[in-house]
Amino acid sequence: MERLVNESAEYPKRGLRLGLCFPVTVNTLTGRFAAVVENLSQQGARISCEGLLAIDQSVRVEAPGLDGETRDVRAKVRWRRDQHYGLVFDDTFALGDFARLAARLQAPALLES
Repeated sequence: MERLVNESAEYPKRGLRLGLCFPVTVNTLTGRFAAVVENLSQQGARISCEGLLAIDQSVRVEAPGLDGETRDVRAKVRWRRDQHYGLVFDDTFALGDFARLAARLQAPALLES
């Protein structure tokens, strides 16, 4: 596990990033857009979205929560490339919460008592 978490990568300062794909809704002051998370970290996510978002724009992402209910995550757009956007979360995930969310999205049976 330590080797996986500390593995050197193309971006060495970047934290653990998981290639998870799941649908979300992005809310802005001007509208609501369907989007797909393409990867996720404790600090942010890469999404693809049909809506046009501006760099530094504040958004609210309706996403799966730890309890299986939908939760709102506040974020800012940090970069864009075509219909792909990098978001940084206003409130980051604790490592334990990030691990539980990843398990809920990939293998929910692991969390059943």
